[in-house]
Amino acid sequence: MDVSVTDIETIEELASQSFTIREIAMTLELKYSLFSTFCEDEFHPVGKAYLKGRLEIDRVKNENLLLKVESGSETAIQIHDNKAKEQAFLDIKSDMFSGFDE
Repeated sequence: MDVSVTDIETIEELASQSFTIREIAMTLELKYSLFSTFCEDEFHPVGKAYLKGRLEIDRVKNENLLLKVESGSETAIQIHDNKAKEQAFLDIKSDMFSGFDE
């Protein structure tokens, strides 16, 4: 699959706007099944661009959430606490099962 630098930039931009893999493939007029395979490969330029876009939107959301936490929003505090608990669980699970990869 040939993708240009412009396509890579478009993938990153659309991913940061919460476009799905299918929507991005349609926008770039690419075959969905092939495109999704490359999006799942974080070492391929397409996968890197998609991941970078998704991480950017997560960064913006977390930044806004922290601003609301600092302003004293009860809902934001609850969301933040739930995310922290969820991440702690994922970290424990990762630590527990990391030895099986070796």
